[in-house]
Amino acid sequence: MRLDVRTKLLLLVLANACFFFRIDGWLEMLVVAGLLMLLYALGKKGLTFKLALIYLWLVGLSFVPLAVLPTYFYRLLTFVPVAGKLIYPSLLAALIAIKTTTIYELVHGLRKWHVPEVWLLTFAVMFRFLPTIKQESRVIHRSLKIRGIFLDKWSILIKPKHYLEYLLVPLLFSLIRSSQDLTIASLTKGLAVQRGTSECFGSHLTWKDWGVQLWILIIITIMVLQ
Repeated sequence: MRLDVRTKLLLLVLANACFFFRIDGWLEMLVVAGLLMLLYALGKKGLTFKLALIYLWLVGLSFVPLAVLPTYFYRLLTFVPVAGKLIYPSLLAALIAIKTTTIYELVHGLRKWHVPEVWLLTFAVMFRFLPTIKQESRVIHRSLKIRGIFLDKWSILIKPKHYLEYLLVPLLFSLIRSSQDLTIASLTKGLAVQRGTSECFGSHLTWKDWGVQLWILIIITIMVLQ
């Protein structure tokens, strides 16, 4: 199954509406089941089963008698299922958009909505930039180990001065250079050209997209009328 990127962006709108209206009960289960089915149909079967187990755990936790526990654990364990189920649709919609969409599809879909090219350039650089942070951090960690300087994830609390000096400062300078390179690469590919842009692929809304969008419209209408 394949969905247009515009349909995936509308799923994010649905997820935000679920958070805004704080849905629960049968409507919440309907939305979660629909999003899980979409994620499964888009080819992410293993991830779907893991997320389904997490949701079942959140639902089951809300039925467990927790009053016998100490006050701290009682408040914590009653807060987890409520907060978890509240943000769960947003998590599913975000994973559908991130795991099944390339940056080129995103830019193409936003261009279909006549989003300004300046914004498209910003989105393109941002999404290409995020994986670079983790990659550059690993490179700096390896160089520090070669020099005999060992920093772990607790160093920011134990040795904040050394953490800033040895890791964050080189990371920021490296990321500035990377962002400049990504911007130049995007401009070279003609991303900011105002007219006459050419694309290597096209997309159009299929009956699957229309069906999903109709489902989104029905769910949002029910939320508004409740």
